[in-house]
Amino acid sequence: MSSIRIIYASTGGHAKYVANRLTEALIKASASSSVMIDTQQASQSRRRDLIDADVLVLISSEAQGEQHLNQNMHALLFDRAKDINLDGRWVACVSLSGDEETAEILTKKFQEFIDAHNGRPFVSPLLLTGKDLYAYDKEMEQWADKLLTHVLHHLKPAHIRKKAGIPA
Repeated sequence: MSSIRIIYASTGGHAKYVANRLTEALIKASASSSVMIDTQQASQSRRRDLIDADVLVLISSEAQGEQHLNQNMHALLFDRAKDINLDGRWVACVSLSGDEETAEILTKKFQEFIDAHNGRPFVSPLLLTGKDLYAYDKEMEQWADKLLTHVLHHLKPAHIRKKAGIPA
């Protein structure tokens, strides 16, 4: 069985909403397949949570109007997991911001983490921008379908159960 872990960081509720919508879309789309999906907050996540699933989805909004990842996501990725080895694990990301430039900066931060920790990008990043981030339900469903299609068609058994041996 393949697994997808969604880790999100949200202060205003937007990233939590996106995480919940993606989880719902993935569960609905994977009903006939054997894919396990779970969602958790970055503030509650441990290093081990980054490598316990076959595919990791990271979702973050900007840090209170600044061009930085949410402080909880930053603390997880660049403090608690600063020396983690993703060991080729597939990682996808979603960046939320009021403007496109900041969303792209957030995506670059995710990419820096993925590259520095031996992860592999999985599907194109999803950038959600604008004042009404709740208006992207269709885009989120399409992205979830694309993600699930990649999980079902691109993960091979050798990838699925390869786990890095690090302490929790």
